[in-house]
Amino acid sequence: MGGFVILAHDAATNEQVALKFIKRGPQHITKYVDREIANHMRLRHPHIIALHEVFLTRTHLVLAMEYAAGGDLFRYVSARRGLPEDEARWFFQQLIVAVDYCHRMGVTSRDIKLENTLLDGGQWPLIKLADFGFSKDPKQQSEAKTRVGTPAYLAPEVIAAQPGRSYDAQKVDIWSCGVLLYVMVVGRYPFGMPSDAQLDPMRRLSRMMERTMKAEFSFPSDKPLSDGLKDLISRILVRDPSLRPSLHDIQSHPWFMQGLEPGALNFNDAIVQESLANQPTPEMLAEVHSIVEEALREVPSDASSGSSPAIRQALLSNQQAWAGMDGAHMMSGMESEELSSYLTSGTLSPTHRTGGNTGGNTGGGMSGSGGSWERAEPVAAPRTALLERRAALGMELDAPGPVDAQGDLGNPQDDPDLLAGNPRYEKIRYLNRGAFGFVVLAHDKQCNDRVALKFIERGPEHINKYVEREIVNHMKLRHPHIIGLREVFLTSTHLVLSMEYAPGGDLFRYVAARRGLPEDEARWFFQQLMIAVDYCHRMGVSSRDIKLENTLVDGSPRPLIKLADFGFSKDANQHSAPTSRVGTPAYLAPEVITNQPGQVYDGQKGDIWSCGVLLYILVTDRYPFRRPGDDAMKPNQKLNVMLQRILRADYSFPADKPLSDGVRDLISRILVQDPDARPTIQGIFSHPWFVEGLNPAALQFNDSIVRESLANQPSPDVLNEVRAIVQEAAKAVAAPAGQPAPQQPALPRPDESNRGAYDSLDELVRGAAAETDSFDMR
Repeated sequence: MGGFVILAHDAATNEQVALKFIKRGPQHITKYVDREIANHMRLRHPHIIALHEVFLTRTHLVLAMEYAAGGDLFRYVSARRGLPEDEARWFFQQLIVAVDYCHRMGVTSRDIKLENTLLDGGQWPLIKLADFGFSKDPKQQSEAKTRVGTPAYLAPEVIAAQPGRSYDAQKVDIWSCGVLLYVMVVGRYPFGMPSDAQLDPMRRLSRMMERTMKAEFSFPSDKPLSDGLKDLISRILVRDPSLRPSLHDIQSHPWFMQGLEPGALNFNDAIVQESLANQPTPEMLAEVHSIVEEALREVPSDASSGSSPAIRQALLSNQQAWAGMDGAHMMSGMESEELSSYLTSGTLSPTHRTGGNTGGNTGGGMSGSGGSWERAEPVAAPRTALLERRAALGMELDAPGPVDAQGDLGNPQDDPDLLAGNPRYEKIRYLNRGAFGFVVLAHDKQCNDRVALKFIERGPEHINKYVEREIVNHMKLRHPHIIGLREVFLTSTHLVLSMEYAPGGDLFRYVAARRGLPEDEARWFFQQLMIAVDYCHRMGVSSRDIKLENTLVDGSPRPLIKLADFGFSKDANQHSAPTSRVGTPAYLAPEVITNQPGQVYDGQKGDIWSCGVLLYILVTDRYPFRRPGDDAMKPNQKLNVMLQRILRADYSFPADKPLSDGVRDLISRILVQDPDARPTIQGIFSHPWFVEGLNPAALQFNDSIVRESLANQPSPDVLNEVRAIVQEAAKAVAAPAGQPAPQQPALPRPDESNRGAYDSLDELVRGAAAETDSFDMR
């Protein structure tokens, strides 16, 4: 049941939805599709992704579902390499409540796993169970008999099932919940062993199945787990399904009960009663069945698209506005009833890949059977209103490249692994790429940690003065809210910067997925941002490119930000004063746009303007100097109009966003034409809106860090060594023996030393519009 998922705007409800597309035709539309829809329609619960509508296009059957902004639990857990017990308990309690509801409604999932457990994106994430493609309702369908599911989560009785013999699917779900709990707290699968890494894929899968059949697992000695947790997992993961605890038993276990509200165990009572009283009518079910039957036929050449208003209204009735489904997981386990078909397909490889889920520009592998277990991402990245507005501006600087069939970003160099033979780093996957080059997620074997490796192609056309400045300035900065720079080295083709990895992605996607933030959450991020910028300025460094995309998130439940990318940074003590027009157009201060050759401006005041733009976007989900009517303009005209508004500080607060007087006042004080009239960082620190909820000690947070940083600056020898590496990287790369030298360009390249320095507003517009990857004027 292959397909893909897109994020869409529902014009009827003014909400975002996830649309799951399944190709029409008998080779794609199976009995599982009809069953998935019928069973999903019956379930209406806060911890289950809602199904809104089913309709046909000319080529696809489409399921419109609730959208979950937080991605899936797999990515959440793998980014953290396992969770603390308290956090794992929080998710497991919600999961068991959701499974209890399904079972009381007569529906078993048969494919419970991290990838099918989505998150709402809140600070304390709520889960949403998704994907009922293998679900069963014995009252509506036959009893569970077939071998379906995802191998790592399969119960012994499913693996051993014989044709014609049924098994208790509820007990199977409980087994899968036990596996999921183990993975959350350990960070790897219970029936995979590190020693399996030397085996071929099929043998490795066979070994895992053998251990599953014997319920042979252990708790790693390097994970200090409580006795209560071990006891609960050990009770669930037993071979004999009749000996496993019921959901009621799990809910009464001491480890499960810890910190649980007493009323939570009765949470489902009223919801089950309401659900049973509001089941889909026979007419609705018959109509949906007819839609699936129509989709089963070969794709017609002139079939019309459409959906039933009656079905839509019935599915939307009594639905609460729960956020749900970030991406989706298209039959990410076994597509066939028979396990042998799955084994023969060879789908499970040393890098176990399942259905994809978008969310963020990062992610992470999980330690599985001795290897790196990742998930592919064969779906389009979510695009919200803010994403669409950025795309309209051409501002896709750090957008990921195309996703290949294995879920990696296409290698810009068509090189299987640029880290091959490197003694320290091992590639995990590509993260993103832009005008500067590309970034790889890698494992640092020396530190046993994950790092982000930024690759910049060698040669004078790529290595310019900004590269050296970025490295030297970044080396000076050591702060909890700034991405750490660990190492600089050369490969035969690239200069590489080894940096701290932020598993939460960037703030742009975080905000876009939520369509703007509540003021309290926006304040939390803005407070951290200003502390980071204050530190940079006290260290003499101005960023000149502060924006959401350069503000990374650490991935914790209450996210901490990390300022990144110092490619345009200036240190007035080490370099000349800022004179060039660099940055990202939507964040440019007026004095940067109007600056003339030879004139200087205050880079710190420019940073403060950019912080004001960023705060505006956090609370409104739009750029301050854009208008809806701009979309009808040509790109150059659109950019020119935006820059003219910036020069006048011409913006307003949207009427549909109820903003406090405090945040309006702070933004209005920052976004003024005259840089001398803008508040200093200390002025922002004393603003009533900014200090709300802030520990007074936070305003002195940087004092000791600045003193320590100034006392531990890179030595001249270290800086000279780094400069020598950059100078070596700037040399033309010699062609390998037997290969012709690279062809010189027919036209001379622009002077890299002046790249980003424009003599007029018209030239600024033309130059920016000419950039292919972004409007950053490097």
